[in-house]
Amino acid sequence: MKILILGATGSIGLQTIEVIQKFQEIELVGFSFFKNIEKAKNILKIFPNVSIFSKHVKTLNSCDSYDELIDKTKPDIVLNSIIGFAGLDLSILCLNKKINLILANKESMVVAGKFLIELANKNNVSIIPVDSELSSVFSLTNNNKNNIKKIIITASGGKFFDKENLDESHYKFNEVIKHPKWNMGEKISIDSSTMINKYFEIIESSYFYNNEIDVIQHSEAIVHSIVEYLDGSSIMYLSYPDMKIAIQNAIFNFDSKKQIINNLNYDKLNLNFNKIDENKWLPIKWAKDFLINKNLSQPIIINASNDYLFELFKKEEITFNQIIPTIEKTINKFINHKISKIEDVYLLNNLIREWLKEKKYE
Repeated sequence: MKILILGATGSIGLQTIEVIQKFQEIELVGFSFFKNIEKAKNILKIFPNVSIFSKHVKTLNSCDSYDELIDKTKPDIVLNSIIGFAGLDLSILCLNKKINLILANKESMVVAGKFLIELANKNNVSIIPVDSELSSVFSLTNNNKNNIKKIIITASGGKFFDKENLDESHYKFNEVIKHPKWNMGEKISIDSSTMINKYFEIIESSYFYNNEIDVIQHSEAIVHSIVEYLDGSSIMYLSYPDMKIAIQNAIFNFDSKKQIINNLNYDKLNLNFNKIDENKWLPIKWAKDFLINKNLSQPIIINASNDYLFELFKKEEITFNQIIPTIEKTINKFINHKISKIEDVYLLNNLIREWLKEKKYE
């Protein structure tokens, strides 16, 4: 099996490299990266014959574009782990080339899930999410999609779930990115702390399942999802928090090949679950509003403003507690925009970013 990784020097990309090294039947044929040339060089030491492309670092390139990288390597499957809205172009490119897509760039599905599913169906290819929660749901429902009443995904709650409120402004970027359970990239760690990441997962899940979708807080991050059946029974998916199992599942279409993480010590498990206060954690309320109203502009607004505000917070131009209120104001400003085609997604994304550039953060 030939695999191409887009965004190989990020957290998911590097963990995928680890998985590939465990399987002789997987051939890494190429990768792209952003700016981390040292990590790219380390990958090339392991796989010296692969094709490579970066828009920002030309010295290692053997291709001149993503298009050429895909055409030259002829992969059976592409992992898209590009961060943010920028990953949408590449998701569309892969599906148009009729290549099965492993999608770690959940933003693609969040902002354009309707159009990506239509494109995948048209070209008879698959979209497989790389995400601990969605991967676990896929595993639980792979052989039994009938009689499902509800799908429940879990949220660790990040650093601040037990805080009385989020009105304090002293949280610094380098503090917030230290997730208590997961070793993740900066962006997803911030999104976890605001619950925006859980918003993304609920929206993404809605494009794969027609069932009721809910979320519950679970600090231990051992249970990743729960499926409730019509007869009152439930099944849970449990594992230590490690993305390599989700990556293996995506590559092998949920036909696990070998043990890739440690077994649980069941005698040491202490599992706790808590209801999420949607008035405190507005992204969960927004997600449930979307499940009811299916307003396609809402996920675009939230993703675009969240991307922009992440960069401002990283540069310390805004405080942590300004992120969610500013997103809410942006929703109110743009919620009536109509989305009927893929071009509308790009248009609204640009409008939001331009509006936020003019906004004063006081």
